[in-house]
Amino acid sequence: MELRRAYDLAFSLGRDRNTALIVGAGTGNDVQAAIRHGYQQIVSCDIDPEIIKIGFRYHPEQPYRNPAVIPVANDARAFFEQYEGDPFDVICYGILDSHAMLSSMSSLRLDNYVYTKEGLSQAWEHVGDQGYLSLSFWAFGSEWLADRIYWTLKEATGEEPVCFFNGVYAMTYVVSKDWDNLNLAAGAGLGRHVPTSTPEEARISTDDWPFLYLNPNVVPWPYLLILSIILIGTVISVRWAYGGKAMHNEFNGA
Repeated sequence: MELRRAYDLAFSLGRDRNTALIVGAGTGNDVQAAIRHGYQQIVSCDIDPEIIKIGFRYHPEQPYRNPAVIPVANDARAFFEQYEGDPFDVICYGILDSHAMLSSMSSLRLDNYVYTKEGLSQAWEHVGDQGYLSLSFWAFGSEWLADRIYWTLKEATGEEPVCFFNGVYAMTYVVSKDWDNLNLAAGAGLGRHVPTSTPEEARISTDDWPFLYLNPNVVPWPYLLILSIILIGTVISVRWAYGGKAMHNEFNGA
C-alpha cells in the first residue's frame, strides 16, 4: 500500500480533476493512479513507444485501454514545445528513468534536460491558473541531489516547493499556482524535506549545465584513480613493448 500511495499522492492533492498530463508515464502506474482519482482526460507521454505497448498489453489494470487516456510517444521537452492545447490541472513527472542506476560519474543523458530550469519552466507554462506540478524523484540518500531538484524547481516556477518524503519514491515535490486549491492534507503522515544548502551550493541544473548527477562539492577520486592507473599502465606497457625510444620523438611504432 505504501507503493500505491506513492503513485496516488500526485493526484490526490488537487481539487480540480479534469485534465492531467503525465510525463515519463512508462507502463502506466501513474496513469492508473490518475484514473483512480477521477481525472476526466489524461495525456500520458513517454519517449519509448515500446514501453507504452508493454503497458497496453500487460499492465494488470489496463490503464491505457481506458477511454480517458491519450497515450503520446514523445520526449517530454519536445511535447512541451509542441503542445498548443488547454492547460492542465496537474502535470505529473513520474520516474523518467532508473535514478537508482545512476551515479555522479554518469554520462550526460537525454532525461537530464527534462530536469533543467528551462525544461521545468516549459512545463510550468502548461499548468492551469489553479493547477499544480508534481515531480517524483528518487534521490536515494543523496541530500545534495534532493536539494538541487528543490532549488531548480523553485527557480523555474518562482514558487517554494513542498517536498514530501515517503521512503518509496523518496521525494515528491509539489508547486502550485493556487495553493488554496491544493489539499496538502493528502500528504499527512509523510515526512517533509527541507533543503540544507543554498541554491549556489546546490548548483541548479540548466540547459548550459545539465549535469544533474554531478556533485559539485565532491572530487571524483575513484574516477581519477582509475584514469591514473590506465595512464601509468599504458606508459609501462609501451616502454616494455618498444623500449626507451617509445618515449622520444624519433619513435615510430609502424
